[in-house]
Amino acid sequence: MRSRYRFVDLRGSHRIYAVRLGPFGFASLALAIVMVVAVLATAMFLVLLGAVLLWVPIVILLIAGTIISALLRR
Repeated sequence: MRSRYRFVDLRGSHRIYAVRLGPFGFASLALAIVMVVAVLATAMFLVLLGAVLLWVPIVILLIAGTIISALLRR
């Protein structure tokens, strides 16, 4: 059965070698995955921290405005 798609390379054919993953390769892969997860977790933490630090002054201003408004009504 012929394929509808063809791959033509001007430099000739290529070989792909698949080998078993040894202990060092497995440890390297696990370390790479842990590092990616750590970077993503750190980025999410910094985004949440930035959101909290943005809202703190707004909440303080609202509380101060409420207290000043209550004092002016007396």
